[in-house]
Amino acid sequence: MLPQWPKKVTIVVGSDSLWLYHQGESRQLALQTSSSRQSIDFNVLNEQLEPYITSLSGKAINIVLANAWVRYTILPWQPYLYAKRDWQAVAERYLKSVYGKAASMWNISVSMQGYGQPLIVCAVDSIISEGFDDLARRNGLQLNSLEPAFANVVNHYQHCFRSDSWLLMAEENRLVLAQSYQGIWQHFSVSVPPPGQANQQSLTLVRQARQLSSEADQVKLYLYGHSSLIASDFGDDIDVQMLLGATEPSSPAQLCYGWK
Repeated sequence: MLPQWPKKVTIVVGSDSLWLYHQGESRQLALQTSSSRQSIDFNVLNEQLEPYITSLSGKAINIVLANAWVRYTILPWQPYLYAKRDWQAVAERYLKSVYGKAASMWNISVSMQGYGQPLIVCAVDSIISEGFDDLARRNGLQLNSLEPAFANVVNHYQHCFRSDSWLLMAEENRLVLAQSYQGIWQHFSVSVPPPGQANQQSLTLVRQARQLSSEADQVKLYLYGHSSLIASDFGDDIDVQMLLGATEPSSPAQLCYGWK
C-alpha cells in the first residue's frame, strides 16, 4: 500500500489503534486512553514503541491523524483580514463560541484557499499534538509532520478532483463529507455512525447534502475508505469514483492514510 521509502515513516493514528508503516510493512499497536481525558496515554504509547525506536532513529516521522481526532469547519472570508495570525484569532473565537471552553484546549490551524475565499479550520486536542512532540523529543526522533487525514488525502489527490466535487472519507466511527465548488472547499458534514451502520449512514449523509445542494447537474463524489463502510449506490444524480489509493486493507478498521 505504501511506497518503500527507506528513510521515511508514516504513523497513522486511529481512534483506538495506531499503525506504523515503514519499508512496506505495517504494525498495529492498541491505543490506550488517558484517565483524565479521552485522549492518548502517551506513557503507554512510549513503552509500546520502545522496540521500534532504534529502527526509527534518523527517519522522518510523518503522523497522520484519523478524522476521529480532528474537527473541521469553514470560515467565510472577511475583508480587511490579511495576516494569518488575525485569521487564527478569528478561528479560535469562533470555535469557542460554538464549543465553549473545550475549544481552549485545542490546537487550531487555519488554511487559506486564496484571496476572497473561505478558509479551512482544523482543530486537534492540544494534548495530542504536544504528546507526539514530547514523544519525539524523548526518543530522539525527527517529527516531520502532524497532518489531519483530510489534508493528507486532498494533498495527494488534488490533481484528480474536478473543479466541483465532493469527497467522502469513511472510517468505522467517523464519516466526513467535504464539498468543493470551483476548486474551493466550502462545507464539511460529519456523521458518527453506530457500530455496524457506517454503510447506511454514508448514504444518509450524502443524500441529505444533495437535498440541500443547489447544484442542478450530476454531483461528482470521490470515495476514500474501505468499501464495506460506504454505500454502493447513491443514486443516478451522483457520479461515484473510488480513489485509487484507497486499496482495501485486511479489515475496515485498518486505516490506509499516508504516502510520505
